Amino acid sequence: MHWPHVPYVIPLVTTAIGVAGLALFVWRRRSVPARATFALFMLAAAVWLLGYALELGSDDVSGKVLWAKLQYLGIVVVPSAWLAFVLQYTGRAELLSRRNVALLAAEPLATLVLVWTNHAHGMIWRNTTLRAVRGLLLLEFDHGLWFWVHIAYSYTLLLVSTLLLSGMFTRVQRPYRGQIGVLLIAALAPWVGNALYILDLTPLSPLDLTPFAFALSSVVVAWGLCRSHLLDIMPVARDAIIQGIVAGVIVLDAQDRIVYMNEAARRMVGCRGAEVIGQPADRALASWPDLAKSLRGATHGRTEIALGAGEAQRHCQVRISSLHDRGGLLSGRVIVLSDVTDLKRAEGALRQTTRDLGERVKELNVLHGIHRLVDKQGVSLEEILQAAVDLIPTAWQHAEVTCARVILEGQEFTTANWRETTWKQESDMVVHGKRVGTVEVCYLEERPESDEGPFVKEERHLIGAIAEQLGHVAELRRAEEALQEREERFRALFEYNRDALIVTDANGQCLDANPAALSLTGYSQDELIGMSLSELTVAERRGEIGEMMQCALANGGEVMETTILGQDGRSLPVEIVMSSLSHQGEQMFLSSMRDITERRRLERLQAEFVSTVSHELRTPLASILGFGETLLGGKPGPLTQTQREFLEISHESGKRLLQLIDDLLDVGRVEAGRLVLQAEEVDLAELL
Repeated sequence: MHWPHVPYVIPLVTTAIGVAGLALFVWRRRSVPARATFALFMLAAAVWLLGYALELGSDDVSGKVLWAKLQYLGIVVVPSAWLAFVLQYTGRAELLSRRNVALLAAEPLATLVLVWTNHAHGMIWRNTTLRAVRGLLLLEFDHGLWFWVHIAYSYTLLLVSTLLLSGMFTRVQRPYRGQIGVLLIAALAPWVGNALYILDLTPLSPLDLTPFAFALSSVVVAWGLCRSHLLDIMPVARDAIIQGIVAGVIVLDAQDRIVYMNEAARRMVGCRGAEVIGQPADRALASWPDLAKSLRGATHGRTEIALGAGEAQRHCQVRISSLHDRGGLLSGRVIVLSDVTDLKRAEGALRQTTRDLGERVKELNVLHGIHRLVDKQGVSLEEILQAAVDLIPTAWQHAEVTCARVILEGQEFTTANWRETTWKQESDMVVHGKRVGTVEVCYLEERPESDEGPFVKEERHLIGAIAEQLGHVAELRRAEEALQEREERFRALFEYNRDALIVTDANGQCLDANPAALSLTGYSQDELIGMSLSELTVAERRGEIGEMMQCALANGGEVMETTILGQDGRSLPVEIVMSSLSHQGEQMFLSSMRDITERRRLERLQAEFVSTVSHELRTPLASILGFGETLLGGKPGPLTQTQREFLEISHESGKRLLQLIDDLLDVGRVEAGRLVLQAEEVDLAELL
């Protein structure tokens, strides 16, 4: 590379690097909608710049031609990429369909093919020669036909892009005009340099000024990115905004002719825009008389109309705004149609839901009121049923004409205004599968038909729930009354029982005692409560109480005789009958004590009597039996047959009497505990 080329090559390489850096910077900003096309445009420009720098630095024709061909990788892309970016920037990205992109790429691809095969046809350049200009070796081309086709194509794309940007420049607000001005300068500078090159108007012809103009464009773009927020905040085309909004927009002129109608409005009124543009509003909207009527003479305001009928009917909110020219005269009106059908339906559903919730709250109040009555202490079943009857009408939708009645096992409870009518609901009260009563609700006046006559389905569920709840209340109150009756009966049996009754816990501590127990022990109620049952027994027998509790727990009951100590220290023989029981999950024992002092005295007298009688009878009876045996043995002399028979009868009777006396003595020994058993072998066959 010759030194004269350095002042031109270095700025081009530096600019190429800077432009490539800008392309990378934009590409990495993923929030920018048009980043891909703008980055492609900048990258193509960097390839163009770098290729031309290498072309200038080359010393021979073949090298320069090679780098000239490589430049076309960027040259053919720049116009198409710029147009694609401008379409996105101006809000026309929908035009970049696959088909249109393919058409845009057709000419650049064809140009690339012709560039690399130029030696065969010369359609890009016919001849290439070196020309020295002020120490520079420049490649001079004799351009062919397709070069001019490419130039025409490129300048056409540039013209379209410039017109799009210029049109937006006149429509957008001031902050966006600085951005568009930056883009116009950045785009036009290289093309002005290119035009000067093609027209051979450059001072150093044939030096191509286009790459050098890109240096200016890169500086302008860099400034725009930093100062004008280029690509950060992009203007959106007015038509795209209006077409894209959900609301329908109709614009009328001063003569009430339709001059604009967006897509949403066309869908609402069911017509095509081309058919109604220029027509008077009354004629164009004749199918929608409510809409046409709302527009007559109104310069501003808001109203609601219905479009269509039946299930397809739509509700629209119409807002009218007036347009004025600079002189303040009316120049037209803007009508905004907002479809509020879903909002209306939501409002209706909300009102219905609110009403339903109100009804459910009334139902819950009735059920909760009944529940509060049940929880209140000292309220009888009759009082609960009467209060429930008075609550029931408040839960029905026409409470002012509602009356109620509850019948339970022949008892009747009614509201003050009760009268049975044909508009009636009823539900059975069931306890244990048996019908015990009914709940009835009547309307005193006719009301509109609903799900069940004048009643709604929720009221059917409610009367069933009330009947079920009152059935449970009746069952609960009856069970409570029966339990109270049983408790009173038990308490009476407990209090008035002649035997001493003591209730103890699992540890033997006294929990309750009846008056007979207090009288037997001599302790007061307060003294006895909390004492251990073993504390009442004499010291040498206290361990027996624990054993008795274990046996009672195992067998359900146990009987034992023991001796207790009264409060005054006297000993009392008692018989204790202990039973095991469970109350609310707690183990308890019920002990019945009976004073056996008198019984033991009688038993002692009985034993003494039996012993005395037995001994007094046995002595003479032994003598009688002995003399009888002597007479029967014939020692005193012979006996007649009759005498012998009489003696044998008398002797057998005496033996039986002796056996009875022995049995009485055995009973006495058993009761006294002095009977001694003797084991002997016996023949079971003889016993059987």
